[in-house]
Order: sequence, then C-alpha cells, then structure tokens
Amino acid sequence: MSFIRPEVRAALSRNRPRLLWSAAIAFAVWVLWRGLATGGWLLTLAGGAALGLIATFLLAERQRGRFRRATAEPGIVKVDEAQIAYFGPDTGGIVDLDALNRVELISSGDGIAHWRLHHEAGPPVAVPLAAEGAEQLVDVLMTLPGVNITAALAALDRRRMSIVPVWSRKAPPGLPRRPPGNR
Repeated sequence: MSFIRPEVRAALSRNRPRLLWSAAIAFAVWVLWRGLATGGWLLTLAGGAALGLIATFLLAERQRGRFRRATAEPGIVKVDEAQIAYFGPDTGGIVDLDALNRVELISSGDGIAHWRLHHEAGPPVAVPLAAEGAEQLVDVLMTLPGVNITAALAALDRRRMSIVPVWSRKAPPGLPRRPPGNR
C-alpha cells in the first residue's frame, strides 16, 4: 500500500531529474555559503567547483534535450563501439564511424526531423530524431571533430523545410579517397 496518490507519484517521477539537479545545486550553494561564512577556502573552492560542474552538465543536458521528441517514431538506434545502427520498419542500416563522410539534419518544419548519415559503404541512412535510442546519436556526433551542433539546433527551431550540414570529413589534399569496401 502506498501513501502517495498516483497522480503525485506520476508528477514526482516525471520531474525526478529536475528535483535531483535542484538538490545538487542547493547542496553546492550550501557548501559555498559555509565556506564563505567560516572563511574556509577549501569549502569555498569545493562549492564553487561543484556549482561550475553542475552548470556545465545542465547546459549539456539542455542541448541534448532539445533533440528529444515527445512523439515516438518507429525504429531503434543502437550505438556500439564505432558503429551506429538504425533498425526501422521500412529502412535501416549500419554505419561505421570510420566510413562516415557527412552528417545532415533534415527538418520538415512541423516538428519531424531526422539525421542523414552519408558513408562510404552504401546509401545514406536516415535516422529519425524520435526513434528509440536516437539520443545516443547526439553523444556520438559530439565527439566528431568540427561538428556544428549549433546549426542543427537552429534548424530544429525553423518553421520551414531545411537540410543543414552538421559535419563532413575533409580528406587531406593530395590523398585519394578510399574506395568503398577497401579498408
């Protein structure tokens, strides 16, 4: 038997991350305040460092959260080591990060968007932003050198159809590109 009403339990469950971040911020502010009040430089330093770290995590989570969609689309995204796999009802594919050439974000303007992953081993793979596990893809893309996540976020805010290049691999001048299938 639970003493918490079901609607209150649902609201607490839905807001659990916000409540945990709020508790972490309150604790860091308390440590900082105790350090300033007692003149303890170690507590002051620890509280300030904790607040800075929490702010960094919150900003990263806010950016990642902008790629989440309320409505789910069919398909599953799996990220395993150096491979991105999308298994959809009609399409899908597996892309090696080493073979990835270009990443685009395609937004229809009405809230539907997907990543288009161009690679050497075959046709581009389109991954809906609302597919299950698609948030893992944002974490992988953030590791690519020169990725432009800001352009992708701007494309999501537009109210019209747009295709935005987010990242491309630039081959060094004078070196031929690898043919597909040869590694």
